[in-house]
Amino acid sequence: MYRLTEMEAFTTVVNQGGFTDAAKKMGISKSAVSKHVSSLKTRLGT
Repeated sequence: MYRLTEMEAFTTVVNQGGFTDAAKKMGISKSAVSKHVSSLKTRLGT
């Protein structure tokens, strides 16, 4: 389940043009978006 949230956070950041707008769109904090994207990057080894 977290994998989907990580991918959603990443695509929302890209589509919205930044973490702040992505957080607003997703209804979560900016730091939560950042943690999801960071977790995705770690899992993918990038």
